[in-house]
Amino acid sequence: MTGRFFVLALMISVVAACTSVPEGSRAPGEPPESVLAGAVKVASVTGDRTSNPAWKSDMKASEVKSSLEDALAQQGMLAASRETFQLAVALVELKEPPLGGLTMKVNTTITYTITSSGRLISEETINASGEAGVEDSLLGFERLKLAKERSVDQNIKIYVDLLESEAATNPAFQGDLNVSMWQGLRGG
Repeated sequence: MTGRFFVLALMISVVAACTSVPEGSRAPGEPPESVLAGAVKVASVTGDRTSNPAWKSDMKASEVKSSLEDALAQQGMLAASRETFQLAVALVELKEPPLGGLTMKVNTTITYTITSSGRLISEETINASGEAGVEDSLLGFERLKLAKERSVDQNIKIYVDLLESEAATNPAFQGDLNVSMWQGLRGG
């Protein structure tokens, strides 16, 4: 009986070994690895924003940096050791409701600048909004905090999606062409 179990276990491990994809390889139909894979370092985040003291809700650059690093890590872009691209982020504007309301809506404007070896690769300014209502919290300052977090998270999501598509089409990410040529073609 133990002999059959051993043979069965051996067969399962052989099949598992045959179906696993070696590290650095792609499974059939999987897109090629992005030039951004493990290559983006968040170099700086600036622009702490302080709201009305009565709201008790601020937006710290360190919170934005943490959210951005999480988003980049989830997409496999965050640099662990091989840093090719440096990302500088500036929280430009944080618009929040003047006094409050049942639904709090916050708009953020964030500028993302990516460089490589000191050379500008891309600069994008993203506007996004986030909301929180009484179903999220009965406390106004808590709704405002949630709306700010959602706005920043949405802003980052838009940027990361844009960054992925731009890396595939912008020759500057491959280091092939003069960046000013690419920006001229884009109209930027």
